[in-house]
Amino acid sequence: MKDALKKETLIKDIQAAQADLRVLLERTEKVQGEVDKLVAGNGMLQTYIDNLTKQLARK
Repeated sequence: MKDALKKETLIKDIQAAQADLRVLLERTEKVQGEVDKLVAGNGMLQTYIDNLTKQLARK
């Protein structure tokens, strides 16, 4: 009886931990998507700055 209760408790704890991990994974993927967008935006801004610098150097 005690072993069955311990097993049931352990299974519930594992399932709860798996659910928490799923939430963390979803959040991590969302943040990675945001980081990718920012990196792309930074690349575009760097190109813009480079072009402005070249134009100013010609003057």
